[in-house]
Amino acid sequence: ASYRRPGIDYLEFFPDEVSVHAEPLAESKRDSRSRPADEPTAYLKWETHFSGALQSRFFSGYDVVGFDGWTSFQRLVMDRTMWLAGRFGQWPTEGDYAPIIGPILNAARALTSLDAIIFSTAHLVERGKKEAGKPDLLSLFTRMLRVAIPGLFTDIYRCIPDVDRNNQRMFFVKTAQDRQDNYLRCSLPGIGVQEEVTIP
Repeated sequence: ASYRRPGIDYLEFFPDEVSVHAEPLAESKRDSRSRPADEPTAYLKWETHFSGALQSRFFSGYDVVGFDGWTSFQRLVMDRTMWLAGRFGQWPTEGDYAPIIGPILNAARALTSLDAIIFSTAHLVERGKKEAGKPDLLSLFTRMLRVAIPGLFTDIYRCIPDVDRNNQRMFFVKTAQDRQDNYLRCSLPGIGVQEEVTIP
């Protein structure tokens, strides 16, 4: 459930239909009976809306803009890129990640240039092999975006779910760096290393 309140507007761009057939990487082994998925258009719709909103100064009427989130957005850009390469529905290979860096970084730069407070979300994954001097958790950004996009934000927190002794949900934000989370930072005075932000 979303916490809808007066004065808050929501715009949603849902994922496209994708192929759910199991497909090997080798072209010669693919199942000829699989129906190709339709052309993905979610990114095109978002791009059209966002570009128009920038040109019309749509965001000037807002003090806060939320973007939820980078993980799904990266997938939308990848879907569109794979379609243009004629391989939509297949598993991306290493070479497919380089072309999505530009559009995603440009979107982040445009978003953070707005005269508003920007909130956005991304996801973390635990590093499979622990290495000395490297964080235990990695963002699901690809390649240089792991550094470039966080660098556009003044504050980065990690959201942590938990339960209390009565098995009731609790939520916290972690604001300070350590070995596990070396990307965190907080510019607000008086904020603790970890703060409870549970909504009753």
